Amino acid sequence: MKVISVFSLLILNAALMTASHAAQDQSLIHTARKNQLANDAKAEQAAAPKPAQQPAQKLVLPLDHGPHAVVTPWVNEQRRLRAAEQEKAKAAVTNNGAQEQ
Repeated sequence: MKVISVFSLLILNAALMTASHAAQDQSLIHTARKNQLANDAKAEQAAAPKPAQQPAQKLVLPLDHGPHAVVTPWVNEQRRLRAAEQEKAKAAVTNNGAQEQ
């Protein structure tokens, strides 16, 4: 009698353990991941800085007034002119891109 009751308790215990350790629903997990990735993509697009909103960086020129100056006022003026041309080119590209959209 004791053997039968012990055996039945072991079977009942094994049945309860397998039911409590059941696998998760994979379709539900897949749907949740897909929704989370879509939500993350929307958040990244909303948080992405737009090129037109970035502040312009100030041009910093080196100063060299020593006896063997490498950087002269003429070189600094050429750098200023090149930087101004690059800014105009960037503005033209962003304006063209904004007009196309």
